[in-house]
Amino acid sequence: WIKKNNFDLAQCHFLEHEIGENLGEFYKTNLEQAFALCENSKCSYGCVHGISIYILDSKEDPDYSIEICKLVKDNVIRYQCYHGIGHAIVHIYGEDFGKATAICRKLGDRSELCFDGVVHEIIIQKEYKFSTPEVLFEECKNAPDERIRETCYLGVGLYLPYFKDRNFSLAAQECYSIQGDDKKFCIMGIGMSSSINENM
Repeated sequence: WIKKNNFDLAQCHFLEHEIGENLGEFYKTNLEQAFALCENSKCSYGCVHGISIYILDSKEDPDYSIEICKLVKDNVIRYQCYHGIGHAIVHIYGEDFGKATAICRKLGDRSELCFDGVVHEIIIQKEYKFSTPEVLFEECKNAPDERIRETCYLGVGLYLPYFKDRNFSLAAQECYSIQGDDKKFCIMGIGMSSSINENM
């Protein structure tokens, strides 16, 4: 269905967010079932992220969201649930890196999964506001610490090809405009995007 309608990864992922939020609402008394229905996601687990958005939106309690994710038995879905919390933070609280950092760090050694979700949600929102790579690079440059900055550039690289009509060479050229070693994270993101695109 996705290929038939010529959806790209970003559009498909965003659609799955909507599906996940609706699954969360429908299965709110059995969220384990909602997560199970997302196991065959074809769009980078956007469905799982949507459920995470629903959970935080309905309770506005990050600690509750984290505990729900910890209860998910499947490792991949559980990690994507943590990533989804990052999406949910921006979806609900806006682009407050300070608040995002405080919530994500509650996940300890899994906090990077949450940071990654924060960055992806910011990129998705800005892309649909007709942003530019330069604007996104500036967001990364101003990130509050090194870990978030690196994750930010990786996330921008993941979505850059969709600013360039899926031309990965042109996307890579944008990465080379980044000063210093951070450009390598942007290039890594493009590599991940290429791999995901081939497997859709």
